[in-house]
Amino acid sequence: MNLETATRMLSFHVRHQRDLARWRELGINRATIIGVGGCEACLALINKTFSLDKLPELPYKDCTCGLGCRCTSRPVLPY
Repeated sequence: MNLETATRMLSFHVRHQRDLARWRELGINRATIIGVGGCEACLALINKTFSLDKLPELPYKDCTCGLGCRCTSRPVLPY
């Protein structure tokens, strides 16, 4: 993995952790994985909804995309 890819993935991880903390503060308890994943591991996650406690760590550890995992998540807002 080159430096640019590692830096991008670290940035995604920090954003993921920040988002989770903010969503918990707001009472949000579910999220959906979104992304541009090209590998099978990422494609298997896209559009799946998880409780925040079960949401996979992002960037996803099983990703094999050449540019690194670019999956992210969005909150599922309560109605």
